[in-house]
Amino acid sequence: MDFSALLETLNISPPALLVNMVGFVLLFLLLRKIYFGPISKFLEEREQGIRQSLEDAQQARQEAQAERDRLREELQQIEQTARDRIQQVTREAAEAREEIVQAARAEAEAVLARGTEQLRREKEKALVEIKDHAADIAVEACEAILRRTLTDERHRLLVDEFLHDLEQYRAAPPAL
Repeated sequence: MDFSALLETLNISPPALLVNMVGFVLLFLLLRKIYFGPISKFLEEREQGIRQSLEDAQQARQEAQAERDRLREELQQIEQTARDRIQQVTREAAEAREEIVQAARAEAEAVLARGTEQLRREKEKALVEIKDHAADIAVEACEAILRRTLTDERHRLLVDEFLHDLEQYRAAPPAL
């Protein structure tokens, strides 16, 4: 069976087939020129836009990661600075406390020394007054002795009286 017999069996005329084939080729070329070119160009642009969007998204993700890492590092530096500052303030507070304690001790020692010195002076003053008073009593006793005639009994009474006065003075010294 040859090709022309096949065409007759299918009821296709060869000139019509040729016209249809030429028309199809012309239609294909026309569509390719008018539609396939712009569609192909549109699809390529769309594909390129999608690629660009993916690249931009990847770049944005990398930039976000870099920014997150930078912020994390900055936060760690801030935390370290805060810890260092807290330690410094704690040290300064301890030093200030120690200085205050030392100053208070020095002041307490100075007050104690002044008080001790004042007590020593008052004690010396009291001893001088006691000696003066004892001397006054002795002088008065001598005067009393000289004014009176002394007998042994009288002498004993005067000595007892002097000792009694001296004991009273020791028991209750005069107010200073």
